[in-house]
Amino acid sequence: MSNRHAAAAEKPSSASQPLNPLDWPQPGLDAPVKLYGEMMRFMAQRMQAQAAFLQSLADCPNPTDLMQRQAAFMQGALEAYSTEAGRSWKILQEPAKTSQPTS
Repeated sequence: MSNRHAAAAEKPSSASQPLNPLDWPQPGLDAPVKLYGEMMRFMAQRMQAQAAFLQSLADCPNPTDLMQRQAAFMQGALEAYSTEAGRSWKILQEPAKTSQPTS
């Protein structure tokens, strides 16, 4: 057997060794997992709000009422997205707080 073939035979195949999530560094995964969960919660909340808004449009007696409901929905959405941006920012900042050395 040539040296080239011997080296290839001794080299462990990464395909034969499955990745074990428990071997991953857990602190590095905390923020992405929390952020993903927060995003899913927020998107579910927004979908519910949009569904309720669309249902309310079916009950509008006139165009003026429709415009008022639409304006109220948009105002609420802007406030919700602004609040969510703050929550997401706090989640992203958590690892930086825990990784700083303590004195």
